[in-house]
Amino acid sequence: SPLNEPRERAVIVEQKIFLEPLQTSTLFATQRVLKLRGPMTDLYKDRYTGALSSPVIKGRIAYTVTSDVSTPGEQELRADSPELSPDHIKHVYTKLPPSFDPHIKQLAREITRGEPTAYDKAKAIEKYLKTQFQYRLNMLPTGRDPLAEFLFDTREGHCEYFATAMAIMLRSSCSM
Repeated sequence: SPLNEPRERAVIVEQKIFLEPLQTSTLFATQRVLKLRGPMTDLYKDRYTGALSSPVIKGRIAYTVTSDVSTPGEQELRADSPELSPDHIKHVYTKLPPSFDPHIKQLAREITRGEPTAYDKAKAIEKYLKTQFQYRLNMLPTGRDPLAEFLFDTREGHCEYFATAMAIMLRSSCSM
């Protein structure tokens, strides 16, 4: 049986993976795996992330993965509101750095207030970052919390600042 069902307008790719011996049981594949063929005797799919693994990989192996790489449209993303258990949310979506500034969670709450879906919350944070901040390549570290400094003081930074801000605000908004 397939690992996932293809979307209505599936874009199917097949990958041949040559996996060198690693200290991990993780199997590499493009997301939305439909089928996996290889020498694995046991195959596990993480219930939270969908990641695939096989605990008994010995030496170099080759396997073939068939995946659906189609991109869902805005309506499909907005309609996708899975019921997430508190364990699921805690395990996957709310891991935050130990020195997390609580003002970031407050900011995420303000930006996403009134947004009905996870998709709408993500779009609101994206819009906020695109319209309220400047992109700059030359940034000098100050020794303080760089993310808090980016969000509340300098309001300018390079791609790592934008990506980190988006990820951290999304993660903190999941635990609201």
